[in-house]
Amino acid sequence: AVFNNRLQVIGGSAEPDALHTQLTSLTLDLTRPDEGWRAGKSHDPIGIIPLAGATDKGIFFGSGCALSAVEGKSFRTYQRDVFFTSSKGRPNHALLPRPKAGAAGPGVAIGQTIFFVGGDDGSHYSKPPKDHPGLSRDIIAIDTASLELRMEIVGQWPHPIATAPLVRLGDDLVTVSGEDRPGSRTAKVTRWVIPARFR
Repeated sequence: AVFNNRLQVIGGSAEPDALHTQLTSLTLDLTRPDEGWRAGKSHDPIGIIPLAGATDKGIFFGSGCALSAVEGKSFRTYQRDVFFTSSKGRPNHALLPRPKAGAAGPGVAIGQTIFFVGGDDGSHYSKPPKDHPGLSRDIIAIDTASLELRMEIVGQWPHPIATAPLVRLGDDLVTVSGEDRPGSRTAKVTRWVIPARFR
């Protein structure tokens, strides 16, 4: 996510079969890119494929999955924790009603509301791809102006979607490609009109 001309990368894993998430934070000052990346430690438990975005008031990260070792294999725990840190340095913490991992993003901010599309809530984790009913179609709006970081489902995407870029074009949200179920990619480019009350 980008905030105050700084590109910030948090969490993730070192390799595809990692047994633990990285609690690292990397920041690049976009006004001085030749200074390179600055490494730090994330104080928040951010995992892999989290939600990420920024408004003009602060930066938002959260949910996604934590990794742990179970019988020597990587196991995902889907998280509900989200964090919004304002420019004044005050972090707000909240729990989403249900987890969201790999939602189309980064989040699109309109005022103090951040939008994400689709993702995985973990309810079908470990099912073989052929038995998976498809990823989420939820369009969620997270109000970062509230201390509770309220989340609202504001619509349904035309098809299941995850791990796709999300952009705003005029009054529309647009996704390009992505997955419709684990291991199944889609070539669809899809748009959805943002409700007038958010514009």
